[in-house]
Amino acid sequence: MKKTREEREGKRKFDKAYEGCTRMKDGKYTDWEYWAHETTEESDARFLKIHNEIEKKSQLLQAFQSRTARISVGASTVRGRGNAGVVAAARRHLRQLDLSMFGQPQFFDNLNVATIALRDSLPSGARHWGLARKVLNIFLRDCLYNTYLDAAFGLSKNLAYFEIPLDGITAVHLKRAAGRGMLPAWPGVKHLAEPLSVRYQEAATAEAGRRGIPRVHLDAIWWSVSRDEVDEKF
Repeated sequence: MKKTREEREGKRKFDKAYEGCTRMKDGKYTDWEYWAHETTEESDARFLKIHNEIEKKSQLLQAFQSRTARISVGASTVRGRGNAGVVAAARRHLRQLDLSMFGQPQFFDNLNVATIALRDSLPSGARHWGLARKVLNIFLRDCLYNTYLDAAFGLSKNLAYFEIPLDGITAVHLKRAAGRGMLPAWPGVKHLAEPLSVRYQEAATAEAGRRGIPRVHLDAIWWSVSRDEVDEKF
């Protein structure tokens, strides 16, 4: 049956409006024929409702991401000389980070690109690769641990590839786990470069394998357990 001009115009409007959206019906993308019997007014009302639902979801996800950036990046995360202004700059950058890139197969390429972008967004005196990588990995780990962000961006698909945030604490544990002389001396976050980071991440992968967990979880264990033991003394 040939569609009227009004129906063709309605289809054009919906095709344009739904481009890039995730409108679903019974697990499948809604076909135009589902809408064809509706009047323009009914279709517009339906579209407005769906648009508002999508907008609401988008705003919530943005709020969750902003909250995660604020919680994961604090003064203790970036302490050190020359790091003034890093917390605000990092939070501002991470609030706008496209998390969908970390649910894609090219995880490491995207991680490296995001590290450089974050580094370049920091104040000039704090533009260190190691600092940017640490901050990014802490933020991504906390996004992974957020049910809503994980579900929206498919982060857990790359669970095995998430890195453990590297700093003096995790370095001590990794050197101890790897065995005496197996890892180079820890140079500090400020002086950490990618090749050495890879060595420590490989050690984290080996230790996590022995424990039967993804390496990203090691930080939660090492960071929390020692503090829990201190809490028990008071």
